[in-house]
Amino acid sequence: VGPEMWELGELFFIEEKKHSLAFSRYIDIFCSDMGIKRETLDFILPKAYGSLFLKAITTNAKIGGHAFWWVVGAVEEVSIELYKEIHKHKDKIDPLFYDVHVKHMEEESRHHNYAFLMLDLIDKRRSNWQRYLHKKMDLLFAQAFASGWVVAELAKVFEAGKYKNEHPFF
Repeated sequence: VGPEMWELGELFFIEEKKHSLAFSRYIDIFCSDMGIKRETLDFILPKAYGSLFLKAITTNAKIGGHAFWWVVGAVEEVSIELYKEIHKHKDKIDPLFYDVHVKHMEEESRHHNYAFLMLDLIDKRRSNWQRYLHKKMDLLFAQAFASGWVVAELAKVFEAGKYKNEHPFF
């Protein structure tokens, strides 16, 4: 790829790491202000690291697939839609929570199309049978594993009841 695409990719990953740190910091502040142990809240928060979903997407990438970019593209789009919903209720939510999401949205607007640019580049590559299979199957692969992950992570909400005696939040 050209230097502009390379620079955009570097910006994308730097900003995504910054987003992760910002949201983690917000969670720390929330836990501190509410008197909740971070470890307890972490039991019900979604986690990709160590999951079958992440292992599947990583394996797909290692064998030349591009399901990762389909997942990233979907997540970028969802984060924009999430911000739109949060913005509608900004007067009713924690100002810091809102500010974190505003900053996130500002940065997302700079790079939210990066995954789709990568998919476009992949699509324009000279094809062989393996790339052809990835082009035809990786969107479905990404959707199947991401959907399974989302359902599994949402099911953690039912675990909150285990902590109801620890704090009223649960």
